[in-house]
Amino acid sequence: MKTINKLFGAFGTLLLSAFVLSACTEEAEYTAAEQLTNAQVYFPTTLSSQVDLPRDETSFDIALNRVKTDDALSVGLNVTDESGLFTIPTSVSFAAGESEATLTITYDPSDFEYEDYKSISIAIADESYTTPYGTSEYSFTAGIPAPYTSLGMATYSDAFIFEDSYQVELQQNDIDPTIYRLVDPYSEGLEEEGAPTQDNQSEYVTFQLLQVGDQLNDVTITTEGLVYFSRFCTGYYH
Repeated sequence: MKTINKLFGAFGTLLLSAFVLSACTEEAEYTAAEQLTNAQVYFPTTLSSQVDLPRDETSFDIALNRVKTDDALSVGLNVTDESGLFTIPTSVSFAAGESEATLTITYDPSDFEYEDYKSISIAIADESYTTPYGTSEYSFTAGIPAPYTSLGMATYSDAFIFEDSYQVELQQNDIDPTIYRLVDPYSEGLEEEGAPTQDNQSEYVTFQLLQVGDQLNDVTITTEGLVYFSRFCTGYYH
């Protein structure tokens, strides 16, 4: 954590300077936000942009929330699913007094190839039910991920966050043997080293051993030994 502590020290000095300067300026006028009285339905910000579907199941759920919960409420939805492989309700219902409703989407797993993710968009149809403080549309991809086989434990280091290395499980993709993933490589280290967290670290860190001739974002790989990491969240708050 030494590198981060030094950075925090520098940031702290800058923030203190900014505070001193702002304290000398004239007080700004404040206009209170308009108080909303509608249902204020929204999609949680914690929803993932990719939904991995189990091969042995036929449905998955999506949560919607609302602020005003006095009465029962049915909300219409605009649904976009160009694949036609999902059965998605065009409305969702809240019970009186409940702040959360569940939208159940069904599918036939035999319709999917591994790693063939389909795009879906679900939006609240009536703007009068929405809120400017929440998300009124949820766009994501859904598909069945390739299976992985465990190769045992590996030593994982992140020199920016950790002072120590940690043992984590390493798995190999059964469909593409150049793809690997580490199972939850951040939780233990963040707890052991007392790092401030958002508790949303990625369950997996996936990477691929690139081969000469591979295409990556329209770029042809010409150098041996390159490794590409898919985007992931460390869970570290900064």
